Amino acid sequence: MKIANLNMPSPKFTISQLKKALANKSKEELIAEIATLCQTFKPVKEYYVNLMGDDTDIIAKYKAIITKEFVWTKTSPPKARLSVARQSVTDFKKISNKPEQIAEIMLYFVECVSGFLTDYDGPENQYTSAENMYEDTLKYMEQHTLLHQFADRTKLVVIGATDAYGHSDTLQSTYDDYYLSSQ
Repeated sequence: MKIANLNMPSPKFTISQLKKALANKSKEELIAEIATLCQTFKPVKEYYVNLMGDDTDIIAKYKAIITKEFVWTKTSPPKARLSVARQSVTDFKKISNKPEQIAEIMLYFVECVSGFLTDYDGPENQYTSAENMYEDTLKYMEQHTLLHQFADRTKLVVIGATDAYGHSDTLQSTYDDYYLSSQ
């Protein structure tokens, strides 16, 4: 008697397979399928809420996650977990297709982490993370022609940055690379 090899990979799922399967469904079946997805998977629901234009609560939710990690509030001190704050940015990118919103969340991360470091200091990896996200943010803004829209806030990050670990110098250099070279 042969035993099936349970370690064999299953056939690869492709988007074209999905499209073919969905093409065979009626409009009502597709609506029911999307409704089920929204009820079952929170990111799917957030994607559609954001897509339909009611995005204020969604943006606030992801900003609140970053705030909880790097901003002192009346109720609690910051937890300073980079992984949680960074994951918030990553998760938001998955549910939004609006470049302005994505740039907003990315810049908010930088503002919060850099502000935290100015007020409280931290390990070098936190400085590096803020600097890397700042560069990623400016690159994203440049790709989506948003640099001008966020110019004041991106400059304020540099102005408010601490000198520790060369943080302000690194941010200034990155700022200059994107704003001075675009003039």
